[in-house]
Amino acid sequence: MYLNVEYKQSSTAESAQYVMYQKVKRLPNSTERLNYSFAKNDGTSLEISLNWEFWSIPFRIETESKSNILNYLKSEMTGELGFDPPSLIQASEWCLQNNLILEQAFQWISIAKSPNLGGVQNFRTLSIQSKISEKMCKMIRLKFFSQKA
Repeated sequence: MYLNVEYKQSSTAESAQYVMYQKVKRLPNSTERLNYSFAKNDGTSLEISLNWEFWSIPFRIETESKSNILNYLKSEMTGELGFDPPSLIQASEWCLQNNLILEQAFQWISIAKSPNLGGVQNFRTLSIQSKISEKMCKMIRLKFFSQKA
């Protein structure tokens, strides 16, 4: 017996979530109450099992978590939080860790260090800015040498 379900997220969000097809399993012991279990969480997908009586119905949910977080960060940084140095630091650090929109992250960390907005130049902000600069330079060198080759 198979559970055939496919779910796409509403059109208000840019990315889609999918529930994959899974086989319904018969359990050796009866479960009197409906039970949910969560397994195989890898950051972009999660397997959920509904267990009831002798049946287990597993299904997997997948999402583009990095793009969702990135879109959320971009929208938040254009609003009120775009003038809050701790928020700017956190957003630029996340972009650095995930190697995404480094140019924007560099601008955010530069604004976060600005004393005009209440920012401070400390080890954390300078370290983030230098690491972003280093990654951006490596990417520029890589593009340059790949074009030469």
